Amino acid sequence: MHQRVVLYVLLWVLLPASLWAQERWLRGEVIHIGGNGEKLPEVNVTVIMKQTGDRDTTDSRGRFRVFLPNAFKAGEKVILDVEKPDWRIQYPLEGEMQIPEDLQKTLVEVRLLPVGSKLFWTHDRIEKFIQDTAEQSKQQVKPEGKPEEIDFSRYIKDWAAKYGFNAQQAREEIDKWIADIEKNQNDLYKLGLAAFAKKNFGEASVLFNESAELKAKKLEVVKQQEKKLTEEVVRDFRLAGDAHYNNYAFDQALQAYQRALPYVAKQQTPQLWAAILFDIGKTHTELGNRTTGLDIHRHLTAAVQAYNKALEVRTRETLPQDWATTQNNLGATLGDQGIRTGGERGTQLLAGAVAAYRQALEVRTRETLPPQWAQTHDNLAKAYVALEDWSNATASYANVLQVYPAAEEAYRMASGIYHEILFQFSEAFALNQHWLERHPDDLSALSDFAEKHFTTGRFAECAQRISILVEHPTVEASTKIALRAIEIADLLAMNNASLVPDKLQTLIDSLAAQADDFKVTWTFNGTKHFIDHSTQLAPYRTWLGQLFTALEAEDRQTALTGLQAARTGLQALAK
Repeated sequence: MHQRVVLYVLLWVLLPASLWAQERWLRGEVIHIGGNGEKLPEVNVTVIMKQTGDRDTTDSRGRFRVFLPNAFKAGEKVILDVEKPDWRIQYPLEGEMQIPEDLQKTLVEVRLLPVGSKLFWTHDRIEKFIQDTAEQSKQQVKPEGKPEEIDFSRYIKDWAAKYGFNAQQAREEIDKWIADIEKNQNDLYKLGLAAFAKKNFGEASVLFNESAELKAKKLEVVKQQEKKLTEEVVRDFRLAGDAHYNNYAFDQALQAYQRALPYVAKQQTPQLWAAILFDIGKTHTELGNRTTGLDIHRHLTAAVQAYNKALEVRTRETLPQDWATTQNNLGATLGDQGIRTGGERGTQLLAGAVAAYRQALEVRTRETLPPQWAQTHDNLAKAYVALEDWSNATASYANVLQVYPAAEEAYRMASGIYHEILFQFSEAFALNQHWLERHPDDLSALSDFAEKHFTTGRFAECAQRISILVEHPTVEASTKIALRAIEIADLLAMNNASLVPDKLQTLIDSLAAQADDFKVTWTFNGTKHFIDHSTQLAPYRTWLGQLFTALEAEDRQTALTGLQAARTGLQALAK
């Protein structure tokens, strides 16, 4: 019995120790340099590993440890952050460091400086900033954009503020660095960075490509430098791709990213492998959206495949934000492909897009990542519109407006769906009202608001608003004609039928004054639905249907003929 108790005790003591040994921890120390050059520990500050969110507080020696999942391999990059007010990480640059080969023996050093210290202005930090900017600025590429529209100012401003400087100071330091590089350097990579910083994307792509090609040749003959050169080859080819991407040269960007991929092994550096596949997916999407015929689906299908491969590494458990970003882009590509495909296959693709966006929203929440949450909801809304899922579309557009109340497209779409499709007039009125609180001079919104007063039974105020708008010199003729027609329905709702003949003649005269190819672009679905369900307008329902149908004609003459018939019908109705 005594031996059995001893055995149980030994198992209880030894088993946790064996499990402990299997766990992987990144260990380090946080320090700052004292006045005499000595290293002073930073006590009781929080260290965070950004990819996982794991954190620890430094002890009396400035030591910390953060948990490292098995997915993070030796040599891969992780990003550390330190929470200490008015202090920033000096080294490693931007908190980026490589995972050591021996986690047990290696203690990484994180060195802090107070914000505003001139010691932050080093060449390696500026080079790292430009390299990061090359990656971030790709987000500014737009379907109808141009290379000269790429703007680095916001990145410079944020970067400078992070370290306690203003944008002008940062710009001056970058300009000094560029001048020094161009005067004294023969390094093609650094010259490429300098060209990129000056927005000479074409020159930058040539320099990065030459740098990558030169290093690729060295890689074949200098085996002892294989690992370092491989990293630089991948880096330079990716930067060449980034420069091409910013230059809207997507074919060349794709070639550069594809050149980088064979130098990266999924098992050795999975995150880098996934990042390059993500770049390839984005570039295929851009190409698919800019081509025709079978090439559309060839590129979009390749993009979907690249994103799905990236998701083999970018899992929610290990890399939640990267996972959500990839899901968002996968959804956008599936949505584009679904809209272009149409039919049953298109519906299935759009359903896949919705599923991907919904997964992204599990991480991209309003509380933690509001801009990304709104961006995904904007994409989700468009997929719902394509699926004609109007209720969910308006819900997503409403979410966009919570973060970006000035998002005009989201407002226009939500307002139109509420009023013209769902016939939820109260919701449409409230949305229009909130928009005008921020944009009181928006004539289009003011015109819509006049109609929404009619469809919510605010007839007197509708009449007042229309009378002002039809006299406004900059309101478009199409809008004025539409409002005059709504004004006629509004008069009948207020039992002012005696005023209708003159108003109808004014409407006819206004239409007759337009060009032959003139067409009323207003949609009257909401107004017609309201009329069809209004007891006040029941006696005039058929006639008003004739009036609005006439205005929906494809050309001016057909519309005039319809209005003239409506005038005759009004005379008969009066008798």
